[in-house]
Amino acid sequence: MTENIKVLQVIHGMHYGGAENVVSNILTQSNPDRYDISVCCINFVGALGEELVKQGYDVLGLERKAGVFKTLSIIKKIIKNNKPDIIHTHGIPAFLVIAVLKIFNRKLKWIHTYHYGNYPHISKKYLYAQKALSRLANKLVAVSISQKNAVIKHLYVKEDKICVIFNGVANNPFLDNQDTRNAYRKEFGYEDSDIVVACIVVLTRQKGVEYLLQSVEAVKQENDRVKFLIVGGGTLEEQLKVQANKLKSSDSVKFVGWRKDIKEIMTAIDVFVLPSLWEGLPMVMLEAMASKLPVVVTDIADNAIVLNEGAAGLIVRPGDSIQLSQAITKIVNDDKFAKQLGQKAFDRYLEQYTVDKMVSNYENLYTETVLNKSS
Repeated sequence: MTENIKVLQVIHGMHYGGAENVVSNILTQSNPDRYDISVCCINFVGALGEELVKQGYDVLGLERKAGVFKTLSIIKKIIKNNKPDIIHTHGIPAFLVIAVLKIFNRKLKWIHTYHYGNYPHISKKYLYAQKALSRLANKLVAVSISQKNAVIKHLYVKEDKICVIFNGVANNPFLDNQDTRNAYRKEFGYEDSDIVVACIVVLTRQKGVEYLLQSVEAVKQENDRVKFLIVGGGTLEEQLKVQANKLKSSDSVKFVGWRKDIKEIMTAIDVFVLPSLWEGLPMVMLEAMASKLPVVVTDIADNAIVLNEGAAGLIVRPGDSIQLSQAITKIVNDDKFAKQLGQKAFDRYLEQYTVDKMVSNYENLYTETVLNKSS
């Protein structure tokens, strides 16, 4: 095979998030001499997508609220004109659109990645739709072992149809950069003596930020130097701000909204917390590990596996603010332990969760799918 393999990534939109970062990394890090990658956003291009367009990457956005039939017609035309060897979907909207097209054109080579781990608690109509249509895909990808098992159990997918490709993230170019750390701590109003505990997420129920806020007072009682930084926006932003304002230590909690400079912000914080209620494999946890941060996460999906069963980070029960406060306190009250935990997290990242490993695994999957004439 001498020609490049053409892959059309289809996703709802390219704002900031885990699935979007996977798509972005495949687009920007795949070998251009072997793979021709483009992206189609069926709902909106998004801030990340607009950045990629400015950088010269092929990211297309459909007309907003085009409607189901018009969306199907447009994407069918894009496929006809571009003739991709593989269509790779991410998220339920993209899954449904391409599944419908696959019904009428079985020659389409289709790969779908499941990014979210909330089975079987997703909307019933989407659960039934995925159950009925997943079998049409040539190959399915889960981003964690636990997610693969959930997909097999709840969607009745055959085990040989689905593989696991762990998420991966790029190196943090600002790692150990003291100037960047100083600049960002100054921007956020932190003193050198402050210990900054940060949560960087989309502010939705899934991420469990309310439980982090519930832990604030207990942590502050043990160490008054601790400050809490919430980075991100979402449907619960105002509700969470109201919750924070009711705390006695409300002045220790800062919300800074959506940010594009996450890698720089990682240098300014001391502890990373992810109190999610469900996940696939959270990219932001991997980014924290790549930034040598001690991490506290909930025992969901493959978090325990990623953190080597607690050797490379602390693991707490989801929805348990008491256990969360205890874990945070253990780190902020022991500088030596915090540094050791951060180094172990970094070593674990290098071992298994780099963006190079992830992209290479997807490249291999693309090649195998194209060469497999029977699939």
